[in-house]
Amino acid sequence: MTSRVRYMSFKNVNWSRRQPSVIIVAIGLLAWSIVVYSEVVLLAIAGVYTFSGLTMHALRLTKHKPPA
Repeated sequence: MTSRVRYMSFKNVNWSRRQPSVIIVAIGLLAWSIVVYSEVVLLAIAGVYTFSGLTMHALRLTKHKPPA
């Protein structure tokens, strides 16, 4: 399936650099919440990811208006 909306890819994230301990704790809490409340949390993650892609697409459209 293809889409004209571009979504963020996690391929460009530099995983080798040092991460602050707050991010490590947040990832742990996210993993715990997925295990305990899987349906709600996974739906929320999918919704946020979808909304972020659509928001970035709308921002790109308003930024790059084609000449009339």
